[in-house]
Amino acid sequence: MGGALILNGRLHLGVTGRAGDIGNYLVHAIDTSPDAPRKTVLDNVASRSAIAGEAAALAVKRIAPRLHKIAGTDVGEIGSSDIARAIKGGDKALEKMVRSRVAVVGAAASNLVDFLNPDMVVLGGGLVGAMPQLVRREVRRAIEAHATPKSAKAAKVVTARFFADRSCPRTVLQK
Repeated sequence: MGGALILNGRLHLGVTGRAGDIGNYLVHAIDTSPDAPRKTVLDNVASRSAIAGEAAALAVKRIAPRLHKIAGTDVGEIGSSDIARAIKGGDKALEKMVRSRVAVVGAAASNLVDFLNPDMVVLGGGLVGAMPQLVRREVRRAIEAHATPKSAKAAKVVTARFFADRSCPRTVLQK
């Protein structure tokens, strides 16, 4: 998962040029016994592969029958649009899982909202493109639940729709 920070109209790269690596953002410290994983990062919870992996498990168990019919159970074949179609088709367990994963993204964003106090949080990527309202709504809810009220209210949450023509790549923000 990637991210970016725009300060005073300029992309902030950080001292090593790696600013924005939100995928490595710690979301939960886990049991510190020698055999247990030491941490869970956002990539392990809400990346395309993490969500597709859990979606495939739901399809295998037939808990997400629409997804099973649409895309099968191969993690590599399950895309965001497949997940969106399955949710629209009635796979409630799949929707619940996606909402919970997106809520974790929102909780991580709430920390950034409190720390940086931005005027806008822009969401993008495949899942956002496939179901922008669901993602925006869940991230907004999590920010409102976890960030301080003034900071949460000040930060607009919008989605980006990416498209490019040959002459001018551009991004459009959608409210």
